[in-house]
Amino acid sequence: MKKIHFFLLGGLLTLISTNTFAASKMIQTNAQLKGVTVYLNAAELTHQVRLDIPQGVSTLVIENLSPQASDETLQFAFEKDGITLLSSQFMLEAIPFDDLSDLAPLAKETLSEYNKVSTVRGKLAAEKVATEGFIAGLNVQGNTGSEVLRGSTQKLNELMQYIFEKRTNLEMQLNKLNKELTNYDLQLQRLREQLKDQGISPEKTYQRGRAVLQIRSAGNLTTELMVRYIANGARWNHSYEIRGDMSQKPLKLISRASVAQRTGLFWEGIKLRLVFGYAQLDHQIPTLLPWRLRDYRKVQVRASKSYSLDVRAEQPMLANARSAENEVMMEMADYDSTLEAGDVEVTSDMLNVSYEIKIPYDVLPNGREHQIEIQSMEIPAAYSYFSVPKLNTEAFLVATIKNYNQYGLFNSPAQIVFEKMRAGSTQLTPTSETNELPITLGVEPRIVVERKSVFDKTSDVFLSSNRERTFTYDILVRNNKKEAVEMTLKDQYPLSADENIKVELLESSGAEVNSTKGELTWQLQLGAGEAKTVRLSYKVRYPKTVQLDF
Repeated sequence: MKKIHFFLLGGLLTLISTNTFAASKMIQTNAQLKGVTVYLNAAELTHQVRLDIPQGVSTLVIENLSPQASDETLQFAFEKDGITLLSSQFMLEAIPFDDLSDLAPLAKETLSEYNKVSTVRGKLAAEKVATEGFIAGLNVQGNTGSEVLRGSTQKLNELMQYIFEKRTNLEMQLNKLNKELTNYDLQLQRLREQLKDQGISPEKTYQRGRAVLQIRSAGNLTTELMVRYIANGARWNHSYEIRGDMSQKPLKLISRASVAQRTGLFWEGIKLRLVFGYAQLDHQIPTLLPWRLRDYRKVQVRASKSYSLDVRAEQPMLANARSAENEVMMEMADYDSTLEAGDVEVTSDMLNVSYEIKIPYDVLPNGREHQIEIQSMEIPAAYSYFSVPKLNTEAFLVATIKNYNQYGLFNSPAQIVFEKMRAGSTQLTPTSETNELPITLGVEPRIVVERKSVFDKTSDVFLSSNRERTFTYDILVRNNKKEAVEMTLKDQYPLSADENIKVELLESSGAEVNSTKGELTWQLQLGAGEAKTVRLSYKVRYPKTVQLDF
C-alpha cells in the first residue's frame, strides 16, 4: 500500500510521490532488530542498520520488518545530517517456506530436519503409488492372459504362478512402504509440534514487512539508520508471587511478567523494556456535551414504540471512560523511587512505569507466554487473623503492609506461597482508603469461629402502633494453635434509612464502633488453647405496618 508524505522542502510545501524517482539508485538492506518495548497491548520495535548512501537521490529498501507493523507509526531517523526523507511506503511480501531458516535462526536445525524427512516421505509416497499401479496392472494382465491361454493349461499355470509370486512380493513391499510412511508421518507430526514451539507452522503462509524510502543525500555518507514502529500481536501481563513466613517478618513480593508475541519476527537476544501501560495510537482529551435530565419512565415508554440511538452521544462517554482509565493508570504509577533489583531497572515517569531488563531474551513468535522475573522486594508486614463471621466463619491469615504506596504496587493477580507451601491465589488491590494494604494469605483451620443467636436475649414486643425487636448474638473464637495469635473480628448492626425506624446498639463487648457504617471491630489477643466470647446486641423499633428484611 503506497503512502505519500508531505515534507517542507526549501520553505515550500511540496508533494512528492514514490513514483517520481524511478531512475534513482537502489539500496537494499535488512534491518536488525535491536530493542523491543512491550506494552500491555502491543510492542514498539526498534531496528538499526548501517548504510553507505551515495550523493543524490536514492531508493532505500529496508527489509525484515514486522508484518504486524502499524504503518502510520513508522519513524525513520538518520544518524548524520544532510539526508532528507522525501517519501516512504510500507508493504508486505510473502516468504517461501524454504527461506524461513534465514529469518528463524532458532528453528534452523528443526526446519532442515523437517525438509529432509518431508523429501524422503514424498519419495516413499511416489513409490507406493507406483507399486499400487503395478499391482493393478498385474490384475489386468492375469484376466487378459487367462482368456488368451485358456486352451494351454501349462502356459496358463506358468502365467498364474508368475503373477502370484510377483504380486506377493509387491504386496509385501506395499506393506513395508505403508509402515515406513506411517513412521515418517509420526516424525513429521513431531517436527511440526517442535516448529510450532519455535514459532513456525509449516501449513501457514508467512509474510514480512518492508519499507521503501526515497531519500536525498548532500554527499556520500556512511550513517546509521534507526527504524521504529508499533507492532500489534504482542502483549505482557503483570502478576505477583507473595512469599511469607511467620518466623520471618518481611513479606517477599516477586513481580513477574508473562510476555507473548506474534509479530512475525524472532526476538533473538533482545533487551526488553516492559511498560505498564497501553500503546494508544489516539490521544484526545474528552469533550463534555450538554447533560440533560429526563424522566426515566417517559424514556422507557417512548423506547417501546420507536427509539434510535444517537451514535454521537456515545463518543464522549467512550472518551470519558478512556480518560478515567488513563487517570487510574497515572495514579497507580505515581511514585518517585527508582529501584534496581539484579538485572532489572525500574523507572517511573509521569505516564508509565517501565522495567528495563538488562539480560537479552529470546521470545519466539508463537503466542506462548515467556515468564520473566522482573523485581523482588522485601516489604515489612504485620501478620494477624481476620474473620467476619456473619459472612464467613473461617479465620483468614492477613499480612498488612503499611505505607504501601511507597512501593509502587499494581492491581494484579498474585500467587501465594506461605511457609514454603503453595496456599492459593488472591488479587492484590492497592486501592485502600487508608495507607494500609491487607493481603489475604489463606485460611487457618486451627482457629475456630462460631456466631450464634442467643434466643433468651431475643425479644419481639408490640407497643401500640410500633413493634420492637431485640437481636443478640454471641461470637466464640477458640485458638487451637500452640502459640498466641492476634485476631480481628468484624460484625455489624443495621442502620436506619427512615426516621420512623429507630436502631439502638445495646451491647458491643468493648468493640470499636463505627456508627457511620454500622460496623463493630474487636481486637483480640488469644493465648494457646484460649477461647473468648464477645456479644453483639441491638434493638430495632419500627411501625407495625412496615416490613423489614432482617
